Amino acid sequence: MLLADEPVSMLDVSIRLEILGLLDRLKEERGLALLYVTHDLATARHFSSEVMVMYRGEIVERGPSDEVILAPRHPYTQLLAAAAPSSGAGRERARAARAARAARLAARARRDAERREVAAGDGCRFRPRCPFAMDACTRRPPEVQVGPGHGSRCWLGPDGGGRPWP
Repeated sequence: MLLADEPVSMLDVSIRLEILGLLDRLKEERGLALLYVTHDLATARHFSSEVMVMYRGEIVERGPSDEVILAPRHPYTQLLAAAAPSSGAGRERARAARAARAARLAARARRDAERREVAAGDGCRFRPRCPFAMDACTRRPPEVQVGPGHGSRCWLGPDGGGRPWP
């Protein structure tokens, strides 16, 4: 097994591709299992068949990389995906992203007091930062299957639209 913790995060794009190619070849040639730790969702999607998203030491979403990254269900995964740079972002998308960020910052400011009080084991760990936080979030959410092989540890409904599970 090979553990690669942010192996290309500080490298130039051309060197990054070489290192990723080397890791891929090592994996294939030697039959290695590779645990690839990164904040770069684009690289994770390209390089991995399965993805696990962690927040404060807990897996909040897991499943096939395309499913998790292109259709995220947990609010933290949604924020990560929205924050990822995109070469095709137009002015309208950038403006909408700024407005959404401002709304998230305002919601975060309203929950600052709660953030300081939340213990690691109490309720949903993402609750203080979640734009969809609700009363149910004071309890630890179960992992729910939201698609084939795709699980999310969130109180939001299966569509991720801010409605709780029944």
